[in-house]
Amino acid sequence: MKKLLRVLAIFGFATMTTGSVIACTKQKPQPKKPDQSDTSDSNTDTSDNNTDTSDSNTDNSGDEPVEEVIDPNSRPDSDDNEADDNDINDNASQIRQKNDLIQQFNSEIRDVYNETIRPYINSRTAILSRRTDDSEDFFARQNFSKLSKKIDPNKDNDGYQKFYDNLDEKEQSEFNKSLENVLDISTAIDKFKQKLNKLGTDKYRILLNGFNDNNWIKGIKFRFDDSKMKFFENKDSFDSTIKLVIDFSYQYKDTVDQVKNETISNELVINVSSEEVVIDLLKNIKKLWSNLLLSNDDLLKVDFETLKKASKDLTVQDLLTASTNSYKSAISKHNEELSEKIKDKILEKLIKSSGNEVVKNFKISYKDDQEKIDSEKSHTKLKIGALEQETLDDNGNSVFSGLVTAYKQLHLYFGEVKTNEKIDLLETKKGNGQLVEELLDPWIAKMQNYKDQFKQTLLDTYSEFNESTDKLEEQFKNSDIFKNMYKTVTSIENFELQGLRLTLASGFVHDLGNISFNYAVELDPNDSKLDFDNTKELKEKTYKQSSIFNAYYKGIETLLIQFHKFYGIKKGNPNYPKNDKNQWLVSVTKRLLFNMTGRPENVKTRNNEDFNIWSEWKKYLNGDGKKTAITTDLSEFYSLDFNSDVKKIKEEYLISKIPGVTEFKLFQTQNPKETICLQEQNYESSYLVQVMNKEGKYVYKSIPVPSSKGIVANKSGAERLPLEFGMQTDLFNWKLTSGSFFSYHLTDVTMIGNIEEQADTN
Repeated sequence: MKKLLRVLAIFGFATMTTGSVIACTKQKPQPKKPDQSDTSDSNTDTSDNNTDTSDSNTDNSGDEPVEEVIDPNSRPDSDDNEADDNDINDNASQIRQKNDLIQQFNSEIRDVYNETIRPYINSRTAILSRRTDDSEDFFARQNFSKLSKKIDPNKDNDGYQKFYDNLDEKEQSEFNKSLENVLDISTAIDKFKQKLNKLGTDKYRILLNGFNDNNWIKGIKFRFDDSKMKFFENKDSFDSTIKLVIDFSYQYKDTVDQVKNETISNELVINVSSEEVVIDLLKNIKKLWSNLLLSNDDLLKVDFETLKKASKDLTVQDLLTASTNSYKSAISKHNEELSEKIKDKILEKLIKSSGNEVVKNFKISYKDDQEKIDSEKSHTKLKIGALEQETLDDNGNSVFSGLVTAYKQLHLYFGEVKTNEKIDLLETKKGNGQLVEELLDPWIAKMQNYKDQFKQTLLDTYSEFNESTDKLEEQFKNSDIFKNMYKTVTSIENFELQGLRLTLASGFVHDLGNISFNYAVELDPNDSKLDFDNTKELKEKTYKQSSIFNAYYKGIETLLIQFHKFYGIKKGNPNYPKNDKNQWLVSVTKRLLFNMTGRPENVKTRNNEDFNIWSEWKKYLNGDGKKTAITTDLSEFYSLDFNSDVKKIKEEYLISKIPGVTEFKLFQTQNPKETICLQEQNYESSYLVQVMNKEGKYVYKSIPVPSSKGIVANKSGAERLPLEFGMQTDLFNWKLTSGSFFSYHLTDVTMIGNIEEQADTN
């Protein structure tokens, strides 16, 4: 029935034109004359096609072989089942993309919560109970001491007792209001909003559509029904620990555009005491990290060699990306070792060295020596991350200058990396000289940006424990140690101690709740001696002594080699002729980005067949053996993430062989006017050239251009086709942006050529 309707539609359209053949074809807009500006459209013919060509500017006479211009609006033939399957693929792809965005959104919200609300509230949980005139202050000494009569007689294993249900309505209200005031909930939420606004939420607009003025943030509530406390009173003094859960709630739109509610919950431990020395000690324990930072304590840094002792598979690239399992394992083991050292530091620095004899008798310990770390809260606060490089053709005076540069890089990144040249890096003496040169500017830019990011991260973290950052600002201003620290550090790690308890001389145990701690991961401490301020020297020779640059180079070299092997990459050969004035000619006929076999050696599918990327693409698209439109997300398609079996093969035979890398993607931004197809046979594109006829007028000739099968772009009516293409990994990101000249004069452009050789993956 669908086919019948489609035939009727075509027939109906044909009857409104002068000829059925012409009806299915629109004339290609004509290119501009060479002497016209890039923005001029004066030479574009937008008239309707008809059988009378007497007024046409196209002259098919002459010696050059001429072919009718291929309809730029034509779509590849396919049956209805194929179209339906492509719709299904497209819908599934859109759902996956939105789910990925939701996952990213929730992850970022949780990170911002853990960096703002939690530390701010936790820094205010040690409460000194004083006598006040405020009868509604729940924590006032005269009010709080009455709680001993409100506690349930039953205790849990840790000595906690329920109490909230025994409070009258007025006391419950006072408890809630006092908590909100003491913990300063409104400021905590403001800090959350400020941090989120700084990061930007525009990328999540599809999830937050319909919410105004941050009203998707619902706020914080206390879970009073689950609250419990310990209480100890001795003569005129008392100590208490209260535990309750707080819930932070927010909303967003899910994949079917329904409002989804999410809640982040964590247990809050509040320490109350009538003794000032106890509260001061508890506050200093919570602020231990910030005080150690000012003195540059050794606990606050760990280097690669130390981490490698705990994780033999660790590589220097793992430190750059901070994302691999090897890295996470090494960090986890170090956190365990560090937790015991932190406890000893508290005992030595805050208890035994105290001038108060009462405090000297306090003890610090863990509730459970096997569970000292809250592993769910551990995360990387800052990492140096991937080098970024973008090649931009800005359509300036030199039309192809950007693309010429890009093809030099394409022949390296999507071609061949020879590693037998002499280079002079810290630990690498043989490699690829061009790759060294290409990475220098991205590395210098990375270090310049990272310097500011590193300082700001430390200041932000310090502010979680202190109202003012003046002391730390002073260190960055006057201390060479702090000024140069960023040169050696690849990441800042955060973890939380759990189960720390302070035992008083009376025997009462204050549970401290989670204590946040941060430390820097260094690649090589010797890098702090390098001069990064002299950019000229840095680019000419200082880079040769940098362990971080050496790590980037070796990692990216391996990345490219393994990528080429797995995809079977062979460089393309664009033809960029010059005229007698050594100027690039606009009459460029080849725009191939790269070739690929798609056949890595010794890689089998689940059915024990030779793995072939081209075949997997065809199966996914339900290709008919000729030409099939790619309607799914191009990044997902190129990156082999459209199918779990194919993705697993990519992870096993590509990603696992690249040190430091957990993500590998190829991407292309698709213009709404273009069609991207899987072309399974060689074909002829059409190339329009301008010549002057006998009357002295510019006319256009359509010349057939033999083109190879592969991934083909048809600009579908757009005179010039922009291109944004590249790779994205944990270690290196490269993007080519061409404003409009990539498909200039051509109807169809092969971007990725399909060649039949088998790739070597040894």
